[in-house]
Amino acid sequence: MGNWEKAENMGAAINTKYMEYCPFYDEQSQLLYFTSKRNDLTPRTFKDFSDLQQYIKESNNGLSKIYWIPLNIN
Repeated sequence: MGNWEKAENMGAAINTKYMEYCPFYDEQSQLLYFTSKRNDLTPRTFKDFSDLQQYIKESNNGLSKIYWIPLNIN
């Protein structure tokens, strides 16, 4: 095991202006999992309440969601 190094920005796929936290790296699958509070909701009109629920469920709504990205660490 090595020593911790200074944190660095890993680019827009991971680091956004929103809060990213709780990273976990799965060495076997070479995937980085992390939580983010990304938010890209824009004001719009909804047909009904279920339309609103679907929009929130499918969007980056500012609530914590888990993301993953392939990451090869040598």
